[in-house]
Amino acid sequence: MSNDVPPQDPNDPQDPHRPGQPQQPPGYGQPDYGQQPGYGQPDYGQQPGHGQPGYGQNPYGQQPGYGQPAYGSVGVPAFSVGTAIGYGWEKFKANMGPFLGLTALILGASIILSIIQSAVSPDAATTTFNFDPETGEMTSGTVEAGFFGASLLVSLVFSLISWVVGLLLQAGMVKGALDTTRGEQVSFGSMFSGINYAQILLASLLTGIATVVGLVLCVLPGIAVMIFTAFTTYFIIGRNEDAITAIKSSVTLVKDNVGNVLLLALALFGLALATIVTCGIALLVVIPLGTIAMAWTYRTLLNEPVAA
Repeated sequence: MSNDVPPQDPNDPQDPHRPGQPQQPPGYGQPDYGQQPGYGQPDYGQQPGHGQPGYGQNPYGQQPGYGQPAYGSVGVPAFSVGTAIGYGWEKFKANMGPFLGLTALILGASIILSIIQSAVSPDAATTTFNFDPETGEMTSGTVEAGFFGASLLVSLVFSLISWVVGLLLQAGMVKGALDTTRGEQVSFGSMFSGINYAQILLASLLTGIATVVGLVLCVLPGIAVMIFTAFTTYFIIGRNEDAITAIKSSVTLVKDNVGNVLLLALALFGLALATIVTCGIALLVVIPLGTIAMAWTYRTLLNEPVAA
């Protein structure tokens, strides 16, 4: 048989053997055997890896954490006492109406309940008058109310009422503070919505008992209880935890960040002492400012985003 190429139509433009048609070597434009098309070769007009970050590298043209807003919109700032107090002041100014109103209500309720208690509480001792018919003399004496007397009962009732009212109002303050850290506009109504008051009361009862026992024992244990359980309400409202879990979460958070929490506690205590100069009027600012600073600290120490 002949190996000659069969004659083709010279006018056929698809004929590779047409006279004048440039000849191409076999496999021209095809990948070598065992290779995928473009293997190891960059796309036309691109550098190797253009647009595709290597393993462990940031996307092209992006900084670490790109796509996560920095502090100033929503982000996780580094903790500092100055930043916490500054944040509290700015958010207080932005939501002054609700926070001032609630703080005035807390202080006013405390004062009013104390006045009512004093007005209705019987004296600890009652004066009695005795007439002696034989001598005709009138003598007077006092009868102590005793430990289980009416005075103690009235005092306990009003103390319980003051504790419950104050606790519920303070929970509203914490709720408002947490809302500001999410960038939400605070209103008086929103400060009391979505709160598990039963868990708030239970947690306060448990931490209150532990605090009293600690104070009786040696004072310092009671102070330690107050510090380590300071974020209990924040965990109940912020993460909807039950009382026991929230207490444990607060203890863990403070234990892991005890230095920062102590510094903030000292700074807020100093601000509270400074209100003496204004006869306590500055508490209208210091109480909400401190609560917001605590909310900022709570989210920051948990590495949660905080709205500016």
